[in-house]
Order: sequence, then structure tokens, then C-alpha cells
Amino acid sequence: MKKKHKIILVAVLIIIVSFVVREIGIIDVNLYKSQSNTTYTQTMAKQGNTSGSFTVVINWEPGEHASDAANENVITANLTELKVAGNTWLPFYKNANASYHFEYSTHSGNISGDLKGQVAMRVSGLCSRRKLVELIKKDVEKRINQYFQQQLKGK
Repeated sequence: MKKKHKIILVAVLIIIVSFVVREIGIIDVNLYKSQSNTTYTQTMAKQGNTSGSFTVVINWEPGEHASDAANENVITANLTELKVAGNTWLPFYKNANASYHFEYSTHSGNISGDLKGQVAMRVSGLCSRRKLVELIKKDVEKRINQYFQQQLKGK
């Protein structure tokens, strides 16, 4: 009977260690289904020439502003705040809420403003916290690009 208990204890420890190692990011195994809902508010100031096509550069590092965006048709969006909350450490079900704030502008300031928003994301299956944050960032990038396409199309 002691040998059986030791085998069960070792199996449980292996399972726990594998979940911890996966969550930390040493092992990247993901098999999930996700749903998201995004809301945002924005302000935009336009001055001078805003015609042409624009490229959006998103900088995810707070405080580090991209300096290579000297081209006037590049809108640089700099993250000022990203907060992820919720049950992001559960192994098979994650329910997270994230809030974000970006300030954006062109090199000359013809276009400037800020974007604030929230993302609610549910993920079921094998998904690490790191992958969850990556999914949130992809959703935010998609919404930001859609916003600029709507605001600047045909102008």
C-alpha cells in the first residue's frame, strides 16, 4: 500500500510541476478556444494634410517611444498603460479583463490623440497566461488598426 501511495504522490507532483512550468513559459503547449469583447473610447485631433495612406506602428513598451517614425504617413501608438486582471492562472479556464491606454501621433503632429479601452477575454483549454496576454494584445492591435482605417479612409 505504501508503494501505491508513493506512485500516486509522484504522479500528482509531476502534473502540478508540468502545469507550473507551462504557466511560467518554459514549455509552450496551447490548445484553446477564445472569445473576446472589446470596447474603446478615443480622441483624435487632425490638422493640416491628412491625405494618403497611413501605417500604424504600435509600441507595447511603456515609456519607450519609437524614434524611427520620421515618415509623415506613420502613426505611432505608444502604450502608456496595460492592466490585465482576472483568473489568469487557472489551467483550463481563464477569464481576463484588460484595460489599456495608448497615445498616438504622427511625426509632425498632424494627427494625434489617445485610445482607451477594455478587453474581456475568455479562454477554455490549455492556454498559458503568457499566451492569454498575447491574445489580448492581438485583439487590441486589430481594433486599433480598424479604428484608423475608419477614421482616415478616403481623406
